[in-house]
Amino acid sequence: MRDRRFWIVQVLAIGISLIDTIIDTARVLHLNSDLYMLPESAYFLPVLYAALNFGVEGALPTSLWCVVLTVPNVLLFHHGDESIGVAVQLTLLVMLGVVVARRVDKERRAKLAAQNANRRLADIQVSLKSYIRLALRAQEEERFRLSRELHDETVQELVVAKTALEDVPGTRGQRDRLDAVDVAL
Repeated sequence: MRDRRFWIVQVLAIGISLIDTIIDTARVLHLNSDLYMLPESAYFLPVLYAALNFGVEGALPTSLWCVVLTVPNVLLFHHGDESIGVAVQLTLLVMLGVVVARRVDKERRAKLAAQNANRRLADIQVSLKSYIRLALRAQEEERFRLSRELHDETVQELVVAKTALEDVPGTRGQRDRLDAVDVAL
């Protein structure tokens, strides 16, 4: 772990261990048997922080580090049921850290997958817009070509018809109308 926050969490675990050792040495909590696991409960803070921020990669080593730091106190200061209680609590600590961390890792993977899908979707949208632009341009060009073709064919047919009509003998009024058609073309 290159993140300095990870190492700060490890130092925090050492600090909790020192406080636990001081409390166990002074036997402050042994007078009240319900509170003997209170110092070990403080390990949940660094483990959960590591799980939420670093996933399994941070939670597992942090929880195992907390177990290693607690073993001397368990061997020296806790006996019988207290040892079993602390061992159960440390087991729960490791399990909770891993469960939370796995969930965090799963959420991170899902977030990355969604971001990748959104990027691909944006790329597809850009491609689609480009395709639509090309298709519209092709349609416009085809319409222009067809209209020109229709216009040219119609003009040619009118010229042929006018030429054919010029060969037909007719009156002066008919000739004027043919001349008007010639001007329109």
